[in-house]
Amino acid sequence: MTVNRYAALVGELEAKAGGDAPVLADVRSALRHCGSVRSYFVRPQTLFDSDSVYESFTCYVVAGSALIVVLSDVSYEFSPEGEVLTTVQVVPLRAVRDFQLLRRRALPDGGGEGDLSALSMRLRWGGAWAADTLPAGCDDPACAADHGTVSRISGDDVEILLEPALDAETLARGTVFVEELQAILAEAVLG
Repeated sequence: MTVNRYAALVGELEAKAGGDAPVLADVRSALRHCGSVRSYFVRPQTLFDSDSVYESFTCYVVAGSALIVVLSDVSYEFSPEGEVLTTVQVVPLRAVRDFQLLRRRALPDGGGEGDLSALSMRLRWGGAWAADTLPAGCDDPACAADHGTVSRISGDDVEILLEPALDAETLARGTVFVEELQAILAEAVLG
């Protein structure tokens, strides 16, 4: 039996964003029809602009059979006073084509041998693509010819990056979420 973690998610958001934060209404709206919350991770981030400081939140939620990514951020693009923009993306777990998990660990000479120093999880479902275009070249370092360009296109749907710059609690919670998400996705794939 799966425990519904919806109340814990809302409680954590209320504590980190404030009880009347607009992101709460957006998260509630996103989760209204998605079933029980199986796992979640709230990543707050303090952002600095030229003349202001504001909070950004990314919520990763596994609810029912979907992955929900909620990004709430402040934008000054359309209003000089600023406005909160919240993007909600709902992806069925069965649509996730693949995922990669990268763990970075300390080497023996750096102290804390084998300790996890960073964790990155990339998920692809074909919704977004990144294109990199670079100058082409040849192996001759003295060559001055124009070899045109080389382009690479890769899937780039979502990346959950947990790095040492995060506070210890956020890093620990993110690590637990990534491990739970890996198990959920592996179960969906291996079935």
